[in-house]
Amino acid sequence: MLVAQGHRWRRAALVSVHPGNILFLLKHSATRFPLLEDFSYNSGTNITFLPAPFLEYHPPLQKLELSVLLKSDADAIASQSLKVLKIHRYCGGSLARLLHLCPCLEFLTLQSLDFREGSDDNLITCQSSLLALDIGGDLDNDRKVEHGAWTYVTLPKLTKLDVTLPDLVDIERWPEAAFEAGTSLSELKMVVKRSECPLQRVNLIVYAGYYNMEGKPELEVVEEFLEDFPVKAERCFVQDVPLQEWKAEILATVSDSSA
Repeated sequence: MLVAQGHRWRRAALVSVHPGNILFLLKHSATRFPLLEDFSYNSGTNITFLPAPFLEYHPPLQKLELSVLLKSDADAIASQSLKVLKIHRYCGGSLARLLHLCPCLEFLTLQSLDFREGSDDNLITCQSSLLALDIGGDLDNDRKVEHGAWTYVTLPKLTKLDVTLPDLVDIERWPEAAFEAGTSLSELKMVVKRSECPLQRVNLIVYAGYYNMEGKPELEVVEEFLEDFPVKAERCFVQDVPLQEWKAEILATVSDSSA
């Protein structure tokens, strides 16, 4: 009965640990979704699931949120109207390809990127509409994101950048392992530099206690990331706290601990 009213939907949010059940229901429905502007789907598993009946008729989506997106499914989200895209895990495709499919995108959230270069990933993409990027510097243990995920991307109008630094509790080398050539974090820095974008705010999310493995406290990790970063210190934040204020709190904590 709910799906039968799909022609009236403007927003839909689905959560299921059994994607096949929903897919079966939708495939047997004649409903179209001509008004659907906001759609989110959480599969509850590591298996990707694009609910094709929602997307194959190209509803006028402005906001889309998916738990997993495979490169083979990426074409289904191609849209001139999409403004906000949130993906927890993007597997197999380059950022250039994803941005090329959504040329009017203004806000992108991507927490995990598993890039494997392919012959169609060499797209030169100048994403002139993207204003805000929320990205996870994901490193799965000591497996680096392969070199090239960001190679052909420029973001000339980016004003806000949020970066979640990875949980490297199982990494033997930190921060060297995170910032060496070919990792997602080093390539992200290169994107910002070559884009010459007017960044107004950079916010880093770190996990206290995880960065003391090789004697590398949180402060050193943050400074390593921001080294040569083309943005003024007063526009930098850590955990949404101004950088200088956050530094002072960290140094005060270290001083109290050693006293």
